[in-house]
Amino acid sequence: MSLPDTMRFIDHGKGGAPSVLQPVSGPLPQPQSDEVLIRVAFAGVNRPDVLQRSGNYPPPPGASPYLGLEVSGEVVTVGSGVVGFSIGDRVCALTNGGGYAEYVAVPAGQVLPVPAGLSMLQAAALPETYFTVFTNVIERGMLKPGETFLVHGGSSGIGLTAIQMAKAWGATVYTTVGNEQKAKACLALEGRLVQIAFLQPSKVDVDWMPLMIKRLTYTGSTLRARPAADKARLADELRTKIWPHLEQSRMLPVIHQVFELDEAAAAHALMESSTHIGKIMLKVAGE
Repeated sequence: MSLPDTMRFIDHGKGGAPSVLQPVSGPLPQPQSDEVLIRVAFAGVNRPDVLQRSGNYPPPPGASPYLGLEVSGEVVTVGSGVVGFSIGDRVCALTNGGGYAEYVAVPAGQVLPVPAGLSMLQAAALPETYFTVFTNVIERGMLKPGETFLVHGGSSGIGLTAIQMAKAWGATVYTTVGNEQKAKACLALEGRLVQIAFLQPSKVDVDWMPLMIKRLTYTGSTLRARPAADKARLADELRTKIWPHLEQSRMLPVIHQVFELDEAAAAHALMESSTHIGKIMLKVAGE
């Protein structure tokens, strides 16, 4: 396959409001020996992208400086040390950045096949969300069949995925959403609270007495800064434990709206409005 010398991608310049997002042209990424180059079909828009654009979430050392943490597409180049993938494979991937582009290089350990029966659009909505939910809910949160699970912000992409994954795992699920009729919910004794993001500043005054009285476990994590080996392990866990549920339609991503790549600014404005239900996506090459 003959590849172009340049590609379109979204640049956020020095950061700021959504309007700073602009389509530009630049050279294709050069994959390392352990990476594959993907021709991007769709890219997911996520809260970390918004934080990075605004200057509050810098990429880890060695990662792409550009936005975009999940994509679907076609493998067009395979690094010399990669096994298990071939040119032409339909895949989705958790990127280390740079997903808002026509091409992106991704460590092969973070690449997964498109689940049978799912479209490229659906597949692009999986990696960032499903990696995040699985590691926090199933692993760190230690959710077990028969337990009760409370999801805050249930209408977001993460929230909807957490609801579906927990139900498929055999849990009883409750959720809260931010509207006029906000419901109050309390954790039970021995409950486990997993923090994965902040919509308000992270520094607050906290009364820890309820945590002690109810013997709660409070934990948190981030995904992007994890070592490649850890992300590859998560990919293997998803392939064996979650992909079968997707292929049998027991859980599926909910797509709120799809924007063209050049409309990334509008996609970010929608994300910041918090009026969406489900995933916000960018169309690059399409199906």
